[in-house]
Amino acid sequence: MNNVEIKGAIELSEKINSLLNDAKKVVPYNINVIDELHANENAHSRILCKLLQYQDVNGNYRILNSFIHYIAQFKPSFANIVIKHPIITQEKKRIDLWIRDYKYAIILENKVCGANDQHNQLERYINTTKSSNHRYKDEQIYIIYLPADEHDPSEQSWGAYKSNCTIKEENYANVSFKYTILPWLKTDVLPFCTLRENILSSAIKQYIDYLEGMYGQRISQQNLYSMKPEWLKELGLEGDFPSQLPKINKWVNNLNEAKTLLVNYRDKKINKFVEIFIELSLKILHEYYSSTWGKRGNIYQGWYFFYSEEWFTGSSVHIEWSELDVNDIFIGKSTEYVIKLHVEGGWILDKEYVELLKQNLGSLYRKEGKTTYWSEVYYADKPMGIMNPEELGNFLKNIYINSELKTVIDAISKSSDEYKILKSVNN
Repeated sequence: MNNVEIKGAIELSEKINSLLNDAKKVVPYNINVIDELHANENAHSRILCKLLQYQDVNGNYRILNSFIHYIAQFKPSFANIVIKHPIITQEKKRIDLWIRDYKYAIILENKVCGANDQHNQLERYINTTKSSNHRYKDEQIYIIYLPADEHDPSEQSWGAYKSNCTIKEENYANVSFKYTILPWLKTDVLPFCTLRENILSSAIKQYIDYLEGMYGQRISQQNLYSMKPEWLKELGLEGDFPSQLPKINKWVNNLNEAKTLLVNYRDKKINKFVEIFIELSLKILHEYYSSTWGKRGNIYQGWYFFYSEEWFTGSSVHIEWSELDVNDIFIGKSTEYVIKLHVEGGWILDKEYVELLKQNLGSLYRKEGKTTYWSEVYYADKPMGIMNPEELGNFLKNIYINSELKTVIDAISKSSDEYKILKSVNN
């Protein structure tokens, strides 16, 4: 694709966008709460989690049963799942949705917003599931991949399970939002909502409408995205369709290539920032706190965290940069950055560890929800994405070693040391 074709594709997209914007002005007014909240992947996961947790008056998981039955129609192995007493969680152990029962476990990986697969992501989630209390075997573990369209996870995501594995070959299902979730909600879920469940019914209708909006399936959108005679004239597509088809195909190809070019350029710049952000963070943390630090996260999903290996809690206790917005990092709509202390996994249930942590945090102990034990907002003079490396390093250093966060990190380290001593004495 040469420069002329790139410029032409961009100009064509702007012309089409202008026509659509004019047409939108006469579309009947519509409001969808989920649209206005700008739902990300975590929001979709929370919605699905709430739906799957639904129990009727007899305690039956009707929506979860319906979901598994729907998948079993094209993936027969899912018919072996018998729902009895499922534990359904969202974002536990960093797994988007996790369903565990006595004789099966289901890992649901949500990619509705197009996030890339993390390195060995599915392998890590499978290993986490195997090491949980139930000690599931391969044949008891199921994977549901939830893309926006129908693309499958990358081979590297499967890691050690990418070949000769029951989980991938038999217990894996591609369940796209467009071709599976949306039809299932419309045909199977919404109809069985009773009259007294009007709030549930309303929520499902809003979600259906939202997904239809994502895929241009709202009636108003279908009319909007129908080519009009005056648009054909404006775009130079008058005449019989066969004669215009080569031009249309060329334009579609050029637009797709231009999109790929721009997305790759955008992601390269964002990934370079993330690389520098991680490198500087680990360097500062290691130099000042004299320990080996681990990191994990996905900036496209709005979070990245760091943890000291000397805390012996793995990644379950960590310092997390939360509520990150990739656009804001560069464009500068916000120069506020939220950092939280998260305690997850089995450590939440360890009363001795939690009590030590609370005591050592003192007045800094500020619990929010189940996993946040402290949080603070830090302000920058300008967005991190436009800082040069020296500026970014100074900003991070002020946070890591010259702010309240230093006291929090020291409190975690002290709690870990005291916990080790406590356990050695008890043993």
